[in-house]
Amino acid sequence: MSHKNKQKSNLNLAIGFIGLVFFIVIISFVFKVFWIVKESQFDGANKFNLAVYDSRGVGVISFSPKEKSISVLRFEDKNYNNLAASLQIPVDGYQVLTNKEFNYANISSGLFTSMFSDTGSREGMTFLDLFRLALFSRTVSSNSIYERKLLKQHSETKKSAILSLTFRDPSILTEGKSIEVVNATDVTGLGNRLTNLVSNMGGNVILVSSDENKKNSKIIYFEDSGYTVKKLSDYLGFPLEKGESSGLADVIIIIGQDSLSKLKF
Repeated sequence: MSHKNKQKSNLNLAIGFIGLVFFIVIISFVFKVFWIVKESQFDGANKFNLAVYDSRGVGVISFSPKEKSISVLRFEDKNYNNLAASLQIPVDGYQVLTNKEFNYANISSGLFTSMFSDTGSREGMTFLDLFRLALFSRTVSSNSIYERKLLKQHSETKKSAILSLTFRDPSILTEGKSIEVVNATDVTGLGNRLTNLVSNMGGNVILVSSDENKKNSKIIYFEDSGYTVKKLSDYLGFPLEKGESSGLADVIIIIGQDSLSKLKF
């Protein structure tokens, strides 16, 4: 009798252990899904710019759900180590394909393939982002996919026009907030570089100035924050501050010393 009780006890213990393991696996999976969703950048409604590095060089795919369009920008120069800072353009995510070519002829297929590539890496986005971008790409008409190339012989005016056409954000254009950029560091030219970035995103910079060195970067807004302010804050990593009385601009971006180690422009 005691032998049967012992077997039953061992069986219950084994079932309990298996149940515990199963519970831990389920909890881990739920947390993993939660993390992926939380870290996801592409919301399916607003602009997203993906830089793709493959065996041929580098290109940027700009997805615009509001305009239901995709812009592809390819570069003659293959040596862009820091693409965003070199050209002052907004890049939200990076996909690296080692010894492979991205399929620009079929962007949706190229994204699906890169999701399962074991010879590459991605940064600034999750598996879910790639999946959603791939699904969005399938909904875009071929007539709404624009391909451009940035050549070394292009004039600065031509380059500026190409970058603006590719990266301007329709939501920022619609809000039309006036922006002031203040360089409060000892690094000359940062104000103009940030102005180029904001302008390429569709922002309306009306004033660029410098000030005595300040430790902290920030974005000061008046009235409501809106999409433009949140987008700039998220991209630059600058905290927001509500201003009391507005001056010439609706938004003031102050570049402080704390930003020098993590500049994106």
